[in-house]
Amino acid sequence: MLEGGRLMELLELMKYRRSIRKYQDRQISREDMERLCHRM
Repeated sequence: MLEGGRLMELLELMKYRRSIRKYQDRQISREDMERLCHRM
């Protein structure tokens, strides 16, 4: 369990975290999809 100060740090990080992603409108090739699935 997190101590009080650590919990506040975690909550602050979660509050201000920003994810920036660029998505492309194209399909994933079957070869790439199979490669990804085999790594899981």
